[in-house]
Amino acid sequence: MEDVPVSLALGHAIKDTVDKDTIVILSEAENDMYKNKLANSRSTKSAVLNALQKTLEAKSFETEEHSNNIQAVALQIGEKLELPETELNRLRLLSSLHDIGKINIPEDVLTKEGSLSNEEWELVKKHPEIGWRITRATDEFVHVADEILAHLTPDSATNK
Repeated sequence: MEDVPVSLALGHAIKDTVDKDTIVILSEAENDMYKNKLANSRSTKSAVLNALQKTLEAKSFETEEHSNNIQAVALQIGEKLELPETELNRLRLLSSLHDIGKINIPEDVLTKEGSLSNEEWELVKKHPEIGWRITRATDEFVHVADEILAHLTPDSATNK
């Protein structure tokens, strides 16, 4: 028999006055349950994405350094433009995820010294689409998916 994953979501509400209707209390408990369920779902997705990022960093230290540099520059530009904190947070997320699609590229290609072959370069050029697919699959990251897809264009890309 296969293991079946079990998930449980709980919610609670308190009857703090005598005249508070039981239906209202049940509705509050149900709303609390859905909030907890959503939060747990998001944290699970975040954990999966963090695991993907750690795997990518293990494949290539340069990738972690590159993401940190991109994030620093993006935030400097965002601050100079006086972007609101919500947009700066979006820039932080985008810059940390922009290369997540490289998780699908073999380590020897990511760490290769010198120029890439045409076949290797074709693999690298696919990483924005892979990253787009990964981020489109999660509600909390979908708002940066299109920018991830667009970050490497044929006009701006050159063979390492």
